[in-house]
Amino acid sequence: MKKLFLKKGKVLLGTIMAAAMLFLVEAVPAFAKTEAKYKQEMIGSNEKATLGIVNGTSLNVRSGAGTKFPVLTDKGGNKVQLKAKDELAILGRKYDGEDVWYHVSFLREEELFEGYVFGRYVDRKDTQVSPIPTPTPEATPVPTATPVPTKAPVTKAPLPTKAPTQAPEVVEEKSGGNGTLLALIFVGLIVIGAGAFWYWKKQSDFLDEEEFEEDEQEVPRRTRRAPLAKDGTPIRATRRRDAEEYEQEEQTEEIREYRTSRGRQDEAAMLADKERARRRNEEMLRKHRSGESEKEEEELKQIAASLKEKEVLKEEIDGLHIGDMVYHEYFGKGIVRDNSDVNVIEISFGQDVRFLNKVACAKKRLLRKL
Repeated sequence: MKKLFLKKGKVLLGTIMAAAMLFLVEAVPAFAKTEAKYKQEMIGSNEKATLGIVNGTSLNVRSGAGTKFPVLTDKGGNKVQLKAKDELAILGRKYDGEDVWYHVSFLREEELFEGYVFGRYVDRKDTQVSPIPTPTPEATPVPTATPVPTKAPVTKAPLPTKAPTQAPEVVEEKSGGNGTLLALIFVGLIVIGAGAFWYWKKQSDFLDEEEFEEDEQEVPRRTRRAPLAKDGTPIRATRRRDAEEYEQEEQTEEIREYRTSRGRQDEAAMLADKERARRRNEEMLRKHRSGESEKEEEELKQIAASLKEKEVLKEEIDGLHIGDMVYHEYFGKGIVRDNSDVNVIEISFGQDVRFLNKVACAKKRLLRKL
């Protein structure tokens, strides 16, 4: 079983690593370096291209100035995208609404691309770019003939185009491209492969421990060594049994003593509880015979009646409304002005206005309703 598990683990790990290497090979072209190159006939013989540096990531190269045009593809059918710090040859510019698009050209892996990129993600430099050198054609014999004078063509300077004022319909997106996605997939495969290797290594070590335990259990009893005494001599089986029985007897004796002492403590606690109950009964009987219990009951009844009276008086004070006539033991007659607070009531005694505590008035029976 162990051999089968290790074999399958190796096959799985090899598959994951091969897939990771394949994705790495596929991801390399997406990160190929670009060179600012162009052909002279693209912009004419009298003009020169300037250098441009890409400041965005995964910038699409389209066939026209605008997002409605498709993205260029290379020989392998992959979308042509530029990364940060790629060099371009800026041949000109066009407008899509208010957005500027650069007409660019660049060389990547011996393949020359020409298209349009969104101007916001390209930094234009003043450095001029040289065109791709063209091979010098071999001289061919030309028949001698009277040359016909030709008129030099008159080149008109292009009129400056004014950017339209209308708002752009679409803007070139600055999203992640195939290169970033492939890089993330490659990193994920590497992490999965490392995790699979760790798990395979752990399981293989676990199987080794299981086999070691099985081998140890299969060792004959006669090959195992007997325990040694303090002087280094092996202890015989009869002596070992005597020692074990002695230890068991000692443990049994300790348990017996513990139970005996615990029983004595429980018995003493029970006697103490009985003595306290007896004294309490004697005290209650003495109070009953001397009449102290009746006095205590009467006092308790009076306290309960007083508390009930205070509660009733507190409820009456809480139930007073604005304009009710009341009488105070110290201030005389008055009129309630405000009773919205929980603890304080506002009463006007003539020209004198007082804020009285409801609990104190109920406790001392100072305020009542007229």
